[in-house]
Amino acid sequence: MVGAGGFVIRRFALFLLGGVPIALWAANPTGIVRDFTRLGVLRESPKAGAKSSGRTIITIASRVGFGAVVAPMPTFALIRDAALRIRGGPWVSPVVAMNALAALTGTASGGHG
Repeated sequence: MVGAGGFVIRRFALFLLGGVPIALWAANPTGIVRDFTRLGVLRESPKAGAKSSGRTIITIASRVGFGAVVAPMPTFALIRDAALRIRGGPWVSPVVAMNALAALTGTASGGHG
């Protein structure tokens, strides 16, 4: 026998698995029908998004590439090891190391190698 709490959890799971996808599925055609007069603008929007995302992708790739060039340097290893030896709890050393290495490489993912 399932108590009242189990019933609520099953109903919530049904809502998540059934209600949300149905609402998302219904929202797209509804939005297109509602804004049909602006359909030309809807066609231009993905083009503008693709153009502006290209610049962002190149910027991030160059920063990560710069970090990959800096990571093998001896000074980078020295600073990384010094930052990882800082005491103060399980979070202090990794946070300080990540911020120091992000400052050196220009990105938080560039020195991961």
